[in-house]
Amino acid sequence: MADSVFEATAEYEGDLLELHENKSARSKDKADSVSELTSTHENDLLQLHQHKSSSPKSMADSVFEATAEHQGHVKDGARPLPSTSRLASSWLSGFAHADQTVVHGDRHRPLPRHFDWRDVDGVNYCTSDVNQHVPTYCGSCWVHGSVAQLNDRVKIARKAAWPDVMISRQAVVNCATNSSGVAPGCLGGEPYMVFGLMQNTPMPDEGCQPYMARNGECAPLCTNCEASGTCFALKAFTGFGVRSFGRVNGSEAMAKEIFENGPITCSFAATDEFVYNYSINAAAHGGVFTDDFEYPEEAVDHDVEVAGWDVTEDGVEYWIARNSWGTYWGENGWFRLKKGNLRMEEDCWWAIPQFVNLEQYLDGKYLGSYTRGLEKQELRRDQRPAECHRHGPWDSIVR
Repeated sequence: MADSVFEATAEYEGDLLELHENKSARSKDKADSVSELTSTHENDLLQLHQHKSSSPKSMADSVFEATAEHQGHVKDGARPLPSTSRLASSWLSGFAHADQTVVHGDRHRPLPRHFDWRDVDGVNYCTSDVNQHVPTYCGSCWVHGSVAQLNDRVKIARKAAWPDVMISRQAVVNCATNSSGVAPGCLGGEPYMVFGLMQNTPMPDEGCQPYMARNGECAPLCTNCEASGTCFALKAFTGFGVRSFGRVNGSEAMAKEIFENGPITCSFAATDEFVYNYSINAAAHGGVFTDDFEYPEEAVDHDVEVAGWDVTEDGVEYWIARNSWGTYWGENGWFRLKKGNLRMEEDCWWAIPQFVNLEQYLDGKYLGSYTRGLEKQELRRDQRPAECHRHGPWDSIVR
């Protein structure tokens, strides 16, 4: 890890390229993949929740090293099963599950009436909002809802310190595969595909690969271009992974997970009313989108990040969630949904992010080159911004 950083070797990139060149044309859209749990899909989920790693490797050993064993699994289209252990490592600065310390201290105290990660004691722990359908329509909500959770959980774990992390959505679109080894990308997928990918392979940030809203090849993961128009791969870059992940369902369990560890990713039924008339519906119900109709499971077709909850003056409980349709939709890209509506509480996922190499970068262990990417440094220089004294309005007054 110390020497290789996140080097995508020629052999590793070749394996990924071979996987995506030979992938099947058969891909499911979200409506099919969410609502129809085929026997294969059911087995995947069963194994996902039953499998435990007998000797979990460290981040340095397992997440950022493309071992021969991992490469063989990728080529066979059968991703290694992830461990669902909910133990967070000590460097997670508050992230934890099981018996470890949680973000807000006493895990047994009652949940608050209102909670929103966009404003916790005046601090915003949510990163920027984006649009999955620009520059062209792309059914990648499963990527956006999952990546948004990871971005925000990294920010929470780092106590909102610079820099905000924006994991490359395009890299995940290109690389996350289903149980058949196919990368569905803009045709729709599942959050567990994102988290499973990142538990074994680090993904770069948006600076390496900006969002294009189309399916592409998984390799290279990080590129740069010259003024001549020639582009080239960078083999050493800051990558982000997932330590563990799992499902959480039901209103109380969802709220507990959100409060203790950060936003989650949930699937729900995005009806035409929700898509095209959110503003009218919400305005008619005190600012909360309301639809009490009991939709069938087959109607579930959209993934979003859920980051909090609240109660109206009339006693209506609702979720606070982030969409991925641009800031001009809903409430600056966010929305409020009445609890119990649109099947929101039935299929949610949590994940614990890995970002140790960001910390190594900020510690000065690596510096970046335009053509070579990250390079190990003999002499470390802290790259974190120095703390400044706050200035009041009187500091600019000329006396």
